[in-house]
This record gives sequence, structure tokens and C-alpha cells, in this order.
Amino acid sequence: EKLAVWDEYESDYTAFDVCGIEVRVLDDNLAEAIKYLSEKDREILLMYFFLGMSDTEIGDRLKINRSTSFRSRKNSLEEIKKKLKENMNDE
Repeated sequence: EKLAVWDEYESDYTAFDVCGIEVRVLDDNLAEAIKYLSEKDREILLMYFFLGMSDTEIGDRLKINRSTSFRSRKNSLEEIKKKLKENMNDE
């Protein structure tokens, strides 16, 4: 009855610990770009996009303002975009 089997190996992804939850990033280039962020910025970005938390929830959890969470996420996305462009140009 099974149509396919999907095996996951540790070498297939990069894992980040966020709020005690393992967040897996499958794309190597994206994972490398995320690693360049500060720990706080990385946590905010992963909480928002991978754990589905709102800026308010992130702010409450990290004891920061909602607007600080938003700005950090926005700046982090710009940094990741720049890093990914650099990686594409290097290849």
C-alpha cells in the first residue's frame, strides 16, 4: 500500500534548537545563511517561520517588545537574502 518511503538522515538537514524544539532546515544554503545570524536573531526568525509564533508571542517568550521582534526578523531576512546572493555568485 505504500507508494514511497522517505528516509531522513542527520546529514540531510541542519538542526537548530529553538525553545527546546529541534527545528530542521533541509536546504544547506539556507542553513548556512541562518548560522551567520546572532543567536537571538536566529531564534526570532526560526520561531516565526518554523514554529509559527507571532511577533507578540516571540516578544513575550524572549521578554522583548513586539516591534523589536518584527525589526529583528526583517533585518535577519535581509541578511539571509544577501548571504544567499553571495553564495550564488560564488558558485
